[in-house]
Amino acid sequence: MGDFWLESLRLLDKNGFVPTESLEKLAATDASKRGPQDKLTLFEIVRLASGVDWSHREWSDLSFWDWPDLRSSWKKVWEALDESVHGIGAGSQRAVVWAFNKNRTQEEIRVLLAICADNFHNIDVPRPEPRPEARLMVGQGKTPAALANTYAVLRQGTNLAYGDLLSASIRDTGSDEDLLAKLDLLVESTGIDRSIAEDQSLIPRLLVRAKSEEEKTGETGPSTFIAFIERMDEISNFEGVSDFALQRRLAQMAPEKNASARKILETSLHQ
Repeated sequence: MGDFWLESLRLLDKNGFVPTESLEKLAATDASKRGPQDKLTLFEIVRLASGVDWSHREWSDLSFWDWPDLRSSWKKVWEALDESVHGIGAGSQRAVVWAFNKNRTQEEIRVLLAICADNFHNIDVPRPEPRPEARLMVGQGKTPAALANTYAVLRQGTNLAYGDLLSASIRDTGSDEDLLAKLDLLVESTGIDRSIAEDQSLIPRLLVRAKSEEEKTGETGPSTFIAFIERMDEISNFEGVSDFALQRRLAQMAPEKNASARKILETSLHQ
């Protein structure tokens, strides 16, 4: 048996199993009542067995460093589960759908994981390392937050202003994933410490909030992070803009409702 499957079985024995369907009522009331000591869904077992912290279990793979390798490994895990579940009378159902049913039992999950352990023992999942959070970051687990947090790491490590980082990075970049890969390569090539993010300004937080506020107005509708940055750059070129000026502009686009954030902004913008 491989270590990943052994850890999956250990978690199953320690916490127990709960079908995802059984959690729908709780999710509609207060999902925060659940904790790492509670019974786990199959999805949660996979994430936790990979080394993901409980609070990060639903985060996008983009929220972790080395996400291409992590995505590839998780894909192999689910392919193994899908192939194995077909052999225990589940027909053509995918494992995550099969495990959703409220009548699914812990013993059935144990059999499934044991089959995977016997037949797919070479699967290795790299330990996920979450990107550090910028100051009062919002939307964690989603792509805009992953990008904004990475800008905060680059701001800390390179000492380049956010405006210069934004201006340089969006050139000749296609999708949000392309942009994240580009930023990750820059982090790696410069050898900066990827565990430390700039924590003085609220620019990363405000970038995420400003994009969300723009979409709420209905002027653009859902869009990529990079399209949002490109529109802002066209209106007022980022290159050479100070962090102070950029933070002020973003604060105007997305007025703060959070008391702590408002206090930080009021202090920094009136210095």
